[in-house]
Amino acid sequence: MKLLYISTRIPYPTLTGDRLLIYNRLRVISKKHSVSLVALYQDPQELSGLEELEKFCDRIWVFRIKRMDGALNILKNFFISDQPYQVMYYKSVGIRKKISCLVNDNNFDLVNVYLIRSLNFVNGLDVPVVLDAIDSMQLNFMSRVNNAKNFFKKLFYKLEYSRLVKFESTIFPNVAREIFVSNKASDFIKRKSHVIPLEVEVDQSLIHKKSKQKKNIIIFSGNMSYEPNVDAVIWFFENCLARILAAVPDSVFIIAGKDPVKQVKKMKSERIIVTGYVSSIIELVQMSSVAVVPMQSGSGMQNKLLEAMSVGVPVVTTTYGLGDVKAKHMREIIIADNSDSFSDYVIDILLAKEKYEQLAIMGKQFVVNNHSWDSHSSSVCEIYESVLSEVSTK
Repeated sequence: MKLLYISTRIPYPTLTGDRLLIYNRLRVISKKHSVSLVALYQDPQELSGLEELEKFCDRIWVFRIKRMDGALNILKNFFISDQPYQVMYYKSVGIRKKISCLVNDNNFDLVNVYLIRSLNFVNGLDVPVVLDAIDSMQLNFMSRVNNAKNFFKKLFYKLEYSRLVKFESTIFPNVAREIFVSNKASDFIKRKSHVIPLEVEVDQSLIHKKSKQKKNIIIFSGNMSYEPNVDAVIWFFENCLARILAAVPDSVFIIAGKDPVKQVKKMKSERIIVTGYVSSIIELVQMSSVAVVPMQSGSGMQNKLLEAMSVGVPVVTTTYGLGDVKAKHMREIIIADNSDSFSDYVIDILLAKEKYEQLAIMGKQFVVNNHSWDSHSSSVCEIYESVLSEVSTK
């Protein structure tokens, strides 16, 4: 197959979940098929990631949308379009024409776009399209509306949510398939779609290796400008952390991830480290005694949870954080939805690490058995083949 992937971000470095997904899709599928990439960028420094992507892509085209362009797109289309703001932001007639030309010139069999914000670039193309929606954005924004405390944020989320409801209910006709990472999102949309969970790269040599004695480090990792991540850290800080620090005085809480917002930066103290961007979050996770995933909103799958399990770190999560991951409580993972039980589990892990060694080993094995990129990409290729088979019989 000759495939074109379209992303509104350069997918390397893999700083966010969507970048991680696209990067690994390119990496694995390029072993058997021809893949090319169209990626948008906002700042020139983002182009440094192209060298890594050239290892897998036959061709790469990049187009710039400046932040000012995005803001003007929203202002120009605010009263004449009912599209979501995140879709309007990337609207560009010029880029759409260029993509149309390169699709026609290169005879791609199929185009795979990422997130609904990319859809304007492929509307009307005479080639089948697969949409990696990843999450239902209306479901995502519904939870943001419910959790927002700031009046203006809540108002903005409500406006975006109403637009998302309309937009996600009528996807463009040439979109042949949609892919989500969780059943919750797929079931919410109520359309024929496929669910392919997120995966992680696992070092299989670590599977049966015992964890080293570690310092009392608690870690939360993720993009710290992403609202559900911010909400999760604030909930943990306000409801759990004081109790944990009182019980384990030498413990430290690390908040690892790029672009921390002011609310998160203000938490920084002798016992709370806010890293900002780090080149390898997984190395920080490996150093930690316990990973916390105290999600209070959001509907997608939490890659941070799988990453921590894959390197043998015990994970304490909420039901929201667990999502569609089929790991079992007290077998491969720990699930706690109220602050008291969440705190108690974290304290117990810090004070009795050996008690959770088997859980950590089972967690690693679970990830290897259920969340490998090879099986993920095989499922995606089956979807592509099904779409092309349908097209050929028309």
